Amino acid sequence: MWPFILLLIAVLAGGFYYVKSSNSNMVQVPTVLNLSEEEAVKILEEKNLKANISRYAQSNNYEAGKVMEQDPTPKTKVRKNSTVNLVVSQGREVKVPDLSGLTLEQAEEKLKELDLELGKTSTDFSESVKKDKIIDQDPRKNEKVQAGSEIDVTVSLGKEEDDVKNVKVPNFVGNYEEDAISLANDNGLTVGNITYKYSDKYEKGVVISQSIAAKTQVAEHSSIDFVVSRGKNPNDSSDEDTDDGNKSQQVNVKFTISVPTDKDSFNVKVYKLGDNNKNSDLLYNQNHTKDELDSNGNLNLDFKSAVGTKVNILIDDKSQGVYEVNR
Repeated sequence: MWPFILLLIAVLAGGFYYVKSSNSNMVQVPTVLNLSEEEAVKILEEKNLKANISRYAQSNNYEAGKVMEQDPTPKTKVRKNSTVNLVVSQGREVKVPDLSGLTLEQAEEKLKELDLELGKTSTDFSESVKKDKIIDQDPRKNEKVQAGSEIDVTVSLGKEEDDVKNVKVPNFVGNYEEDAISLANDNGLTVGNITYKYSDKYEKGVVISQSIAAKTQVAEHSSIDFVVSRGKNPNDSSDEDTDDGNKSQQVNVKFTISVPTDKDSFNVKVYKLGDNNKNSDLLYNQNHTKDELDSNGNLNLDFKSAVGTKVNILIDDKSQGVYEVNR
């Protein structure tokens, strides 16, 4: 009896030792999915397993360089020093679209369609691209990048405005018209409207007043208007008889003229005609815009002249006809 019992004990002990020895030689395969190739190899080696990169493949779900498949699968028990085969993602290459001229919102929408993302945004001035439109990108259009990559863009701030420079307005009063215009240009000013009035104080052709006071600081290229003397009013001293026996009389003259509607702005001059029917005194000289025209495309002029005077009306220095001033 005892020999049988001793034999049974020996068999049981041997079986236990075999099972224990067999289990100690097995390991559970860890998950290395979505890890880099280097990280996956390191973790497998720590578990006494060998890594084998079986192949590389494109993937929409895993970034380039990440493990996308493993065999055996995670949690499978294998013997120590067994080999785990890995498939590493190459990502997915896409062609970068042209984003020039798009807004940020439009660019982001276009990139999403290609599984790309909007990256860093910077700004710069541009002479040709409107504000808030993309003027540059990195990577460039048509370059191939991995899906999920970021595309950096530069957005236009529009044209760079020069710093505003101020100039001091000189005194034009007392200068002849041509000298005043030259003086204005020399000081960075633009001459706007010039009107003409009789003056007992200033001789003909001399500036009587200016729209911006002398010594005022204004932005460069600001517009300034002049009033120029027509000399003394001849009607203030004595009245002259006209051909029909009536005395010459200065009256307010109102003319309605037709203006080409294809111009945004234009200049109107009215000259008094002399005995030889040539332009003499300048009665009116002003710049106008098409916004001043009435519904019929006409412009109303208002100036003073003597009854019976013939005047020549010019638009942008082109004669529109000769008219006679009536009461």
